[in-house]
Amino acid sequence: MASISVHPIENRSTPAIAQLQNQEKFISKVNRVAKEIFSEALYWGKLALGAFIVITLVKTVFLYPITSIALAVLTGVIYKHRHEISGAVDLHFSMLKNTLKIEPWFKEIQDKQVILGKIPLQNKDHGERLREMGVTSVIALVEEKELDKTHLLAHSVTPSIWQEKGIEFTKIIIKRSDPISIETLDKAVAVMEAAKKKEGKSYVYCHAKGSMGAMITAAYLMKSHGVSLQEARKLIEKQKPTIKFDLQELGQLVEYDGHIRSQKNN
Repeated sequence: MASISVHPIENRSTPAIAQLQNQEKFISKVNRVAKEIFSEALYWGKLALGAFIVITLVKTVFLYPITSIALAVLTGVIYKHRHEISGAVDLHFSMLKNTLKIEPWFKEIQDKQVILGKIPLQNKDHGERLREMGVTSVIALVEEKELDKTHLLAHSVTPSIWQEKGIEFTKIIIKRSDPISIETLDKAVAVMEAAKKKEGKSYVYCHAKGSMGAMITAAYLMKSHGVSLQEARKLIEKQKPTIKFDLQELGQLVEYDGHIRSQKNN
């Protein structure tokens, strides 16, 4: 009778089991190392986050309040003097354009005995140049502090200098944010008409933007020369292309045109 030898299963599968056990040990080791690395990273991450929070709090308590107060004060000063700062920037930019021959400082409006321009500067000898051009009357639409203002590279011609040159000076004190009233337009036009009767010319200026001076000029052309609002705009913008009327200014000129018509009818 043949004998049958039986080999234990575990003996036959020992290499496979050993391999699996080795893999499990390896995986377990990898997991352990990964956990250690992750735990370490988490630790340092928490430490870094904590340090960041502490530094931020310190800055908030000791640095940001001071910076915030300083910025608030600076913002307040800039807002309070915003028109003056804007005007000074515009003025010096206009000086640069004039130096580069990009834009003239003033321009005569086609034989209408009126010259429209920017703030006349003493250091550019504008007063003498305007006198030589036949100007006998100067109308300034400015704020009080702008009459004798020294800027970084500019000094405006003062009322006393105009008087020394025998030129009549009329100041119309305005605020840049306020509209020009019909009474103000009438007052300026009357001064220009008086100069016209004496065969003199009027020089009109305002702040750096120039639109208020252009409004006065348009009102004068409409009332004294009988041109329409549209024609007055074309005459002004042809000589001073950088001047553009906004809707509020156009609305005021339309109202003034109605005022002229009502005076004629009466």
